[in-house]
Amino acid sequence: MNNRWIISPVVRATEKALLAVPALARLYMAPYKTVVQKEIKLAGLRPGERVLQIGAGSIPFSAIYLMKLADVSVCAIDIDRGAVRRAREWIRRLQLADRIQIEAGDGRSFPVHGFTAAFVALQAEPKREILAHLLRAGPDGFRIIARQPRKKFSSQYSMVPKNWQHQGEIKQPMITFSSSLLFTKNGVGAKPQPTG
Repeated sequence: MNNRWIISPVVRATEKALLAVPALARLYMAPYKTVVQKEIKLAGLRPGERVLQIGAGSIPFSAIYLMKLADVSVCAIDIDRGAVRRAREWIRRLQLADRIQIEAGDGRSFPVHGFTAAFVALQAEPKREILAHLLRAGPDGFRIIARQPRKKFSSQYSMVPKNWQHQGEIKQPMITFSSSLLFTKNGVGAKPQPTG
């Protein structure tokens, strides 16, 4: 049996099950608050920006924290239509639909017009193609944050190519990913804020 993609189906099933117990879903989200806070500082997000989040999942916690912590509007996409349906329902229940839009879409081709930044989830794949599309299609200064898996999880998650030059990096305390990387179109854009 190929063990390449064991974690991803488990995460999808877990998120789907947790939606039935909102308190557990919120507990599941909690560790990502600090992760997203660091990513917001790294990207230099400002209130009022419009952000694309790739890889929403059934519990779009990154989109929720982006909206709440950075005061931005978010369009979160996922290639899995079932996850999109469940995420829309979760956002509706939390009464956040006026600030977070959930769409079916592929990060390799989703239009980026009108967005100032994109955040690429750990499970979004293939990262090389997603990042190439964002860097090609985004305006000058377009900021992209991508989570880089820990080496021991490289068989489970798509890696950001090691030879791709990034403009910033922040270490993350997560079991499955070690850092969040900042890329900017043409290497220009908002300077990352210090992360303390």
